[in-house]
Amino acid sequence: MRKILLWFILGGMVYLPMEAFFRIHSNGGWAHYSMFIVSGLIFAVIGIINQSQTFYTLSMHAQAVIGAAIILAIEFVSGVVLNIWLKLGIWDYSHLWGNVAGQICIPMAIVWLSLMPFAIWMEDRSELVYYICNETLNGHPVKLFIDGRLPKEIRMRIFNSDKYVDLYTYTLWDAYKEFFDEVPP
Repeated sequence: MRKILLWFILGGMVYLPMEAFFRIHSNGGWAHYSMFIVSGLIFAVIGIINQSQTFYTLSMHAQAVIGAAIILAIEFVSGVVLNIWLKLGIWDYSHLWGNVAGQICIPMAIVWLSLMPFAIWMEDRSELVYYICNETLNGHPVKLFIDGRLPKEIRMRIFNSDKYVDLYTYTLWDAYKEFFDEVPP
């Protein structure tokens, strides 16, 4: 439960400033507080799904497509509730190509797909933060490194691989490089 709460808060905290930044041209950088809740929910759902070995052993392409589909589904339901039923007018994609009821559209689907490697990378990093905090709070010494490397079971969970990945050199750039270097099946 603490891990899900961590993902919820992290998702809201990262997305809300991004939303405000990209809305500077249209409304002076204002972002509705409901976007914290919606983005937190999205990140928590992706975090929960990423706990499944079936998901986190998939290629970055497959993870990105599944994650973008999750975002679009939650965005659509949220849009129907917030924009159509409650008439809050938080977003309106009706002027964009390929929109569905003005709540989701193909251009934004491409944006979400392109942001998924970042979200997956961030969720993987939050696993390490959670592991360290959880072990420390439970009074266990944190034995992260054995001979300068993370133990295999931690690497499997954090980096989706049993290969050695240096925590300090596996960057966001590496996540995107993995995304663009993979050949889709």
